[in-house]
Amino acid sequence: MAYMFAYRQQEVVNQEHSIKDFKDRWSALFQPQEINAVFQMLMAVPLEEKFMVQLDMHSSQLIRVIRAKAGATLQKAANIMDTLDQTEDIHLPREYVLKALILLGEDAEDLIKE
Repeated sequence: MAYMFAYRQQEVVNQEHSIKDFKDRWSALFQPQEINAVFQMLMAVPLEEKFMVQLDMHSSQLIRVIRAKAGATLQKAANIMDTLDQTEDIHLPREYVLKALILLGEDAEDLIKE
């Protein structure tokens, strides 16, 4: 496994495949459980859990940044922020913070798949 991983890593770096090639050849790497497993193998840290902990830790600061935005960004985020203020579910603030971050310049199609 270690030899195969090193070989694949070298192939990726040296041959610069397109994303379509990656998806065709190694479709399993684009499944969330596989991404988490590879990240765990490489970094010895669970990716999704680490991300959620960090998101929870920085959510209040991110909300302050979003609320401080002016103009069209604030208008777009107003509904999201109003809903966030009214909810007590722990999972919804995560979702709304991510949705509001999209308004800061990220494309929703690229950031959130589910």
